[in-house]
Amino acid sequence: MSLESQRVKANPANSLDQYFQFNNPTVRISEGEDYGPAEPLCRQSMSLVCSTIEENYAEGTVQLLSDLIQPRFYPPPYITANLLRGILLDPQCADFLALEAYNLLMRAQKYHPADIRTVPWDWELLSSVMAEQNARKLPWEVRCLFMHYVLQVLEDDFQFKLPLRLLNHSIVKAVLSCDEKFRHVRDVINWLLDGAKQSFCNSEDEDMPNKEQNYCFKMLLFLQRMLLLAMEVDRTPTCSSNKISQELFNSLMTTTPCRQLRLLLLNTLESSLLKCKMLELLLDEACCKKRPLPMSFKLLLHFLKTSTLALDPSVRLQGHLRYSITDRESSTRRPMWTQNDTVTQATVQEAAEVFLSRAVEDLGHVVPPQIQESLSQLQEHLLSISLH
Repeated sequence: MSLESQRVKANPANSLDQYFQFNNPTVRISEGEDYGPAEPLCRQSMSLVCSTIEENYAEGTVQLLSDLIQPRFYPPPYITANLLRGILLDPQCADFLALEAYNLLMRAQKYHPADIRTVPWDWELLSSVMAEQNARKLPWEVRCLFMHYVLQVLEDDFQFKLPLRLLNHSIVKAVLSCDEKFRHVRDVINWLLDGAKQSFCNSEDEDMPNKEQNYCFKMLLFLQRMLLLAMEVDRTPTCSSNKISQELFNSLMTTTPCRQLRLLLLNTLESSLLKCKMLELLLDEACCKKRPLPMSFKLLLHFLKTSTLALDPSVRLQGHLRYSITDRESSTRRPMWTQNDTVTQATVQEAAEVFLSRAVEDLGHVVPPQIQESLSQLQEHLLSISLH
């Protein structure tokens, strides 16, 4: 048994929580290390492991594999599937065994990354873990460990195939393509909204343990990362961002939206392009005068003058985001400006004055200093970028 699992077994109450705080399981093998060609585990070793699996002796399984999984040797897919399904996701499994199974999965992934043929999970398993009835059976800690492993597999395969221009053969393409598997993307959006609501509710609940709030927020970030991969894997990120943002917007508007929930979703979005599209939809909904303009500074000024929502001045409009990630990797082109991005100091000042006037009327008193400061920052940002 590894030192980590011994420590966890001795103090299971806070073990997984401490693990998330003090461990970084995503460390990769250092460049230049050469272990030679990888080989499958020998038949004798596999016979011992299989015997512990047949006897349902999980502790023996993880003890053997902790010695056997090395950079030179890799386990067959059915072994990693057993670590995942038979130990980590077993509701009856002890905390220290679940953590040890997770460590072994991440170690195997680090040394021998899974591809579309060897990935030990599928969408049905992911959906079952995220389903409400099953979520109650698994602790938050275990669900986070599982989701972290899933995300690691997706990102490793994505990053490996990106420079080779083989994203069409990636795991992300197979399970999260907006073109081919949008129903799965819709699942992620639903989980994301549920997680955002729960994270927001937990932050308001003083009786909710801090560690459960932290795990809930971690899950939210994992899902946002998956949404970014879904948007980037296809060749047309603009089309993908349109699909995702419209679905996210429609789902958000069918609930009981509050400003704090919208801000939580916007602040955790990984993609700048997706954030721009969501802002465009939200502001257009709150705009009394519709004006058909592409994403640009003039559209932002139009929203500033006619919408009723506070803006976030940190959002940057970068035209090159409309190109696929493969093209962006090999391109040094500057942001793509159009005539709609040419604004003057007078038009910016006019839009700001209209906004402040409407804010005073809505609030019934002087606009708070923080809003005035944000508006001033937005004006400076618009003018400094436009003049260049």
